[in-house]
Amino acid sequence: MQAFEDFEHRLMAVHAPEFTAVDLTMAQAKLLYVVTAAGDLSMSEIAQRLGVTISTASGAVDHLVSVGLLNRVDDPTNRRQVRVSVTPFGLETLERDLGKPVISSNQACLWRALRLAGVREAVPGFGRLFREP
Repeated sequence: MQAFEDFEHRLMAVHAPEFTAVDLTMAQAKLLYVVTAAGDLSMSEIAQRLGVTISTASGAVDHLVSVGLLNRVDDPTNRRQVRVSVTPFGLETLERDLGKPVISSNQACLWRALRLAGVREAVPGFGRLFREP
């Protein structure tokens, strides 16, 4: 866990100036970045990765949901939990302001598999990398 936190701190230090262009606080930008990189997280996973309480994480998620950057849905396998993911608008906003594709490791694997299979068509809704041939 410490290695992940160290890596996260290095990422935030590199991207801090770019996040100010998104008009988010650093805490909100960190939340958006963490969820985007993971692809999909439970509220408890978000709280753990951010080092905050579930209540604090929930409040931050609620704000980003209200501005359309994150999506919050009931977990189909556990009705007591919710799953949080980035919206297409959130991904587009982050990519536009960072000036580069932002993808999860799962998306990177999918993109590579599609390219190896000869699929070069744009795939909408998965960010900039999937729109480019």
